[in-house]
Amino acid sequence: MINIPAVAHSNMNIPNVSFFEKYSLPKTMVVPALIISGVAFAIFSVVANSLALPFSIVLGTGCISIALLATAALKVVLIKSCRKQRNTSVNECKAKIDPKCSFKEIRYDLLPNKSELEKITMIVTSLGSQSIFTLPTARGSLKKAGYEIRNLHPLRFLACALTNVKLKKEMEKLYDRRLGLAQQFVWNEFYLDYSRKLDRQNSRNNLVCYIDKFAEDLKLDSKLLHKIVVERRWQDFFKVIFEAQNTNSC
Repeated sequence: MINIPAVAHSNMNIPNVSFFEKYSLPKTMVVPALIISGVAFAIFSVVANSLALPFSIVLGTGCISIALLATAALKVVLIKSCRKQRNTSVNECKAKIDPKCSFKEIRYDLLPNKSELEKITMIVTSLGSQSIFTLPTARGSLKKAGYEIRNLHPLRFLACALTNVKLKKEMEKLYDRRLGLAQQFVWNEFYLDYSRKLDRQNSRNNLVCYIDKFAEDLKLDSKLLHKIVVERRWQDFFKVIFEAQNTNSC
């Protein structure tokens, strides 16, 4: 059985800072933004009036259009401001602009149930210790087990495995299989599958937001891990979590 410490959801909260401090947005940009929005709305009204459209349609459509335009423009400005002041990548700035996790069905703070823990144990033990000659025959059961824990956050899977003494050793065996000529396929398949899982959660804005807590649980450097994840350097990601775990005590 895997014992996992409960994760308090309150630890995921974003620090209470002002909008301008959070995004490094100059306050002097507010007035020009309002002026531009007003001018855009006036132009839209003139065009709509020339087409003899009802005022309610003009007002509603105009407000929606301007809101969408202003949101897109503001995001571009925020990213540029972030890159200029922090000297960082576009992806990292995007993560800073919208750091909240948006995909609520799969969350790092949702712990696995007893059945899911058994599936994790089976998968990790099989990939770490099972013979390469019998492992292909277990492909079906491994695929089924993986499907049954599909709603478990990929970072939670790793945290479960790497904070349990027995499973940690199995994960290290799996990682070491990349060095064996005949065993490379085991690690390669795991790596490719897991990279896709991480990419999927990253595209849902459901990965970067949990890195700090994940790093804390595994005693990792959160700043280093954050940068690696934002840049989607999955080989470096696994190198950090596995090699650091070789020296950390759980």
